[in-house]
Amino acid sequence: MKRHRIIIPQVLQGDILAKLHASHQGAEKTKLRAFTSVFWKDINKDIEDMTKSCKVCQELKSNQT
Repeated sequence: MKRHRIIIPQVLQGDILAKLHASHQGAEKTKLRAFTSVFWKDINKDIEDMTKSCKVCQELKSNQT
């Protein structure tokens, strides 16, 4: 069965990315959450860039090691 995802217009991608990222669970978990419901070109890169530039994500990541 093929999953249906909503294609997000560029003007809304920042808002959706912020909502997906709000729990600061890192790139992989954020990607999994996104892939269940939304799509846009370069979504992987946008998620990776967001988590790499997020101070909270970096602090949480360093506390886990």
